[in-house]
Amino acid sequence: MVSDLNSVPDRKTSWLRPPVTVNAYYSPTRNDVIFPIAMFHLPFYIPDGPSAVNFGAMGSIIGHEITHAFDLQGRQYDGQGKLSDWWNEQTVQNFLLTTTCMKDQYSNIKIRGVKIDGNFTLDENIADNSGLRAAMYAYQMWIEEFGEELQLPGVNMSMYQVFYTSFAQMYCSKWTDYGLFYHLLTDPHSPGSARVNGALSNSQTFSWTFQCPLDSKMNPRVKCEVW
Repeated sequence: MVSDLNSVPDRKTSWLRPPVTVNAYYSPTRNDVIFPIAMFHLPFYIPDGPSAVNFGAMGSIIGHEITHAFDLQGRQYDGQGKLSDWWNEQTVQNFLLTTTCMKDQYSNIKIRGVKIDGNFTLDENIADNSGLRAAMYAYQMWIEEFGEELQLPGVNMSMYQVFYTSFAQMYCSKWTDYGLFYHLLTDPHSPGSARVNGALSNSQTFSWTFQCPLDSKMNPRVKCEVW
């Protein structure tokens, strides 16, 4: 509003982006997560739609943003948004070990002959993987409370398969060579196909759901897990 132009901004309660923004985010200095209302529609959410669809998409996004509080950057801030080394030594050592696994995993992914920078994209990769895992746990808890969902008519998939398909379709994308290379150089998010395949290949539940053979591309023997 015009009346707000000359006032001191309220940095603790004001939104960093307008509600029409289709992008959730986490702020370490404010220790808050924001999910603009514009996100609550396809392909992220269906009001009164199948829970498998909503947990797989919006649920994983919620888990993704919360995980940012515990990635390389977020973990440096405490509950008040202040820089603080609040982890114990054992937690730090475990974190360094598991994040090394994930960094090496994504560094070996090639798209059009170019490798992803696993170090540059590490925070987002941690959030993708942990957000997906948290969403599946939440969906399983929902099933325990409300029971199994009926299979969708005309869709030859189990509801667990629908869950993972809903997660994957959020990152459908198409790139020109220039656009892809620019993205790899400037964006901390891995390209869509790598975000999907990286996180799914680390999910034991995904491998079971789609019956992926052990040591196949989508069911490697070594699976990286940070949170």
